[in-house]
Amino acid sequence: MKIVTFEQIKKSLQRVKGYTSSKISELTNATVAAIEEIENKKADKPQYFYITISTNGWQSDSNIYPKYYDIVLQQATEDNRADIIILSQSMKVAVNCGFCAISETFSGKVRVRAMKQPISEITTEIILY
Repeated sequence: MKIVTFEQIKKSLQRVKGYTSSKISELTNATVAAIEEIENKKADKPQYFYITISTNGWQSDSNIYPKYYDIVLQQATEDNRADIIILSQSMKVAVNCGFCAISETFSGKVRVRAMKQPISEITTEIILY
């Protein structure tokens, strides 16, 4: 029967350590490269727009918020989400017309809704995701 010495065990463990270290290093490098590629090509980076919503051009339908306004935004697609932030100078106008907190996105436009057409322009910031 062959007896394994501590020196042999130590050498085996050092080889295993070297092998796993190289594999972990390869995995780490591949992960970093993948993250950099995603960051460089990421399509859903937020885009910011300052938009003034006019008092003209509002339309109606049978939605619970019956008035709507389509903001032309070429970057918008049906897959986007648009957050609408009402700037402070337009808050009173937005409240008075019952401006809806939810928007809809379509190809080339973002739709906002209200209970009634605003009497003054509404200044907004749109964050498109």
